[in-house]
Amino acid sequence: MNRFVELLSGAGNFEAAKAAIAGGCDAIYLGLKNYGARRMADNFSMEDLEKTAKLARQNRKKIYLTVNTVIKDCEVKDFIASVARALDSGADALIMQDYGMISLVSSAFRDVKIHASTQMNIHNVPAVERLKSIGVERVILSRECELSEIEAICSKKIMDVETFVYGALCSAVSGVCYMSSFNNNRSGNRGVCTQMCRLKYRDRNDNEKYFLSTKDFCALSHLKKLYDMGVSSFKIEGRNRSEAYIYNVTSVFREAIDLIYAGKFDRDAVDRLTAKASMTYNRKLTPAYLASRKSADIIFSERNANNGLLISDKIIEFDPRVNSMKAAFKMKFNKSDLLEFENDRYERVSVKIDAIKNKSDKVVFDAPAHETVSLAFKQIKKSDELVDLTHFLPRKIYLTHSQEASSVKSVKAPDSALQAPLVDSSKRPIEVDVKFSEGKIVCDIYCRLERFRYKLEDVQTYKAEKQPLGEESVRKTFLAYNHDKFYLAERGLDLSVKGDIFIPLSLLKKYGKTIFEKFEKDFSAFEAKTFDSLMASLDVTRTAAPLPAEELKPAAAEFRLMLFDGVNADINELPGAYSEFSLHYYYILWLFNNGRLEEFFEQHKSSAGCMMIELPPVAFQSKIPVFTKIVESCVKHKIGGFIVNNSGQLDLIKKIAGGGHSAFKITAGAALNIVNRFSAEYFSALDAADEICLSYELNDSDIVEFLEFVLNSKPDLMSKIRVRLYGNINVANFAYDFFRQNDKYIRTRYAGSEDRQYKFDKLSFKNAVHYMLAVDDETTCAFSGGLLNMCPYIQKYMRYGINKFDISLFNYSDYFKKDLAEITDYIKSVKTGFFSDKIIEERGIVKDMTLL
Repeated sequence: MNRFVELLSGAGNFEAAKAAIAGGCDAIYLGLKNYGARRMADNFSMEDLEKTAKLARQNRKKIYLTVNTVIKDCEVKDFIASVARALDSGADALIMQDYGMISLVSSAFRDVKIHASTQMNIHNVPAVERLKSIGVERVILSRECELSEIEAICSKKIMDVETFVYGALCSAVSGVCYMSSFNNNRSGNRGVCTQMCRLKYRDRNDNEKYFLSTKDFCALSHLKKLYDMGVSSFKIEGRNRSEAYIYNVTSVFREAIDLIYAGKFDRDAVDRLTAKASMTYNRKLTPAYLASRKSADIIFSERNANNGLLISDKIIEFDPRVNSMKAAFKMKFNKSDLLEFENDRYERVSVKIDAIKNKSDKVVFDAPAHETVSLAFKQIKKSDELVDLTHFLPRKIYLTHSQEASSVKSVKAPDSALQAPLVDSSKRPIEVDVKFSEGKIVCDIYCRLERFRYKLEDVQTYKAEKQPLGEESVRKTFLAYNHDKFYLAERGLDLSVKGDIFIPLSLLKKYGKTIFEKFEKDFSAFEAKTFDSLMASLDVTRTAAPLPAEELKPAAAEFRLMLFDGVNADINELPGAYSEFSLHYYYILWLFNNGRLEEFFEQHKSSAGCMMIELPPVAFQSKIPVFTKIVESCVKHKIGGFIVNNSGQLDLIKKIAGGGHSAFKITAGAALNIVNRFSAEYFSALDAADEICLSYELNDSDIVEFLEFVLNSKPDLMSKIRVRLYGNINVANFAYDFFRQNDKYIRTRYAGSEDRQYKFDKLSFKNAVHYMLAVDDETTCAFSGGLLNMCPYIQKYMRYGINKFDISLFNYSDYFKKDLAEITDYIKSVKTGFFSDKIIEERGIVKDMTLL
């Protein structure tokens, strides 16, 4: 028997949801106006959600609500209220990102289903196991996973696994990309990404191309493998897409899944369905990382707009004087479609078709596939002037708008012969334990893990003359209560009848009505009380005050210098100026791969106790064996500890250390996106993290707000908080070799203390500069050229009791030595009680960012 796999489509509005249903999806994911990772889509009001949920139930579809952003402390109460309303409106599950909010929601709404968003950056077994422990039922894996890694995770059968199978790709790993936030004050982790990766950048050779712009993902060629691995849900990206796109792509994957069920999904089906998908918006299609990150073909630097479907690369005649041409076409099209001509420089001209003539010179409406036809066309103006076609030699023709693919079928009314609609997710499941005895009924109703007990005395019972009281009559009468709010869970009735008794059906129905009417009132009161209690618990009375400035002890402040490696800095001298320093894992990895890690630790034995290793935000399953060996070596040489930036790393490190970490320090890093007190408490309590780094996306007012909440509600956390004070930021991490992807234009330069240690270059765009460093053939990091500068606020933070600060500098920036000297002088002045930031403010660097 075929295993069911869910087809999940995105929708940005009600019409798109209808298109997804018409296209054959099994479930729809959508977002509200706030708290979703696509806040710039149309999105849904609560009224829209109710309407969509009703339509979905009528068509046996599910609704998943995206609340997959990080949540600031001031938003928590409204966030919880929104979640409560959404669940009552019919959301079947929540897609979430924030660890603190997942913990809060799973405890507050005990029957809620939670799916871990791809924004959580999950791509290893330990991270999936961690999610299971906090109530998550499904994980949406990172799109950067290879097939072997997906299979390894699926094989553990920890929870349902969902993978993307189609749609736009983020250039960087999702959830840990800060390019938009750092340069435009709009955070991808808050749903307002400005897509910095889709812009033109200039390299050091003055080439201007879309160096970071990815192709679109299409997993059709690997779909059967994903199915066989046990993936539970195939997800189509598209909450910012048109109804035509949603319908076309959904129908493509509906057919693909049905062919898999039928055992008829072959290479011809893949090619045909890929062509059909390409008839709606796409930026060229790629299977992305599934086969291998090392060989992935991800970037198309020539354009960032719709590529369309290639329908001809054999142009026989072209006469721009009369706007006519003849070509051999691979694919069918018709007169209503729009085409684009492309020359050797990837430049495009858009045209509409005036006439099509077949090989018999007869005017036709449809041009069949694999035939030579003539076209009369008219150029579509896309700027102030038309392109001079006398100097334009087309080499290829693309179909960019297909009438066939853009025709959305209407949603059909459900066939009455089909099964009943899915259970309304706005209803609560109940279990009933009812005991009948002579003259008495005792009924326990369980809902949301609470028990409600009801007793009826003086019940009219009779001795059974024929058939005693049984389950069928109880279900039809006693349980015939109002079904608007509740339903009996599967195997939810436990019936006990003491003695050979009988109750007339009319009385049985009356007794049931009495009990369940009382239960509805009691449960409503219980929910209201529970919700009010929850909301009250989220209130924080601000009674504690910051210290007076004169009571500060700046000499006690601890500063950590975070470097990529030891180039341009004497590691053994750093402990004298800083409390501790950190080096990046990728530098340690290079030492390990080149057999020099033991030698390095021996050379720096005197400073090992002050040395932290900053771990990367990515920890792919296939990399865990090497990661384990490196951590073991670090622990053996008694380094100071680890800065953890992927949740799976926490459990791996604790396992390697034998369950504890008393010999070294664990810092929850900035890439864990800790922006509220609940996330801070989660990592502190569960992992006993010695330190909590706040996200460097928070602005000054956000940080102060966080400190106010923590000071007045969780004061024990204050001593663990670290603030990123100054420096270059690791703004993005890419699961590909940036230089291989762009080798047509970028001339590779190198950086490092060794020959050809890292590939290196600098990309520029208006207000943005990124230093690109490829550490191997599937990993590239981007560091900001501009500097985060929160130094003007350090005295304020100290008054709240914060005395741990991070300075992060990229060794290969143009100003590294200057930056290091200036910030070191500044720190020395702070420790003496002099807080002027004039020295480091003169470069006009970034002082603050707004986490929108």
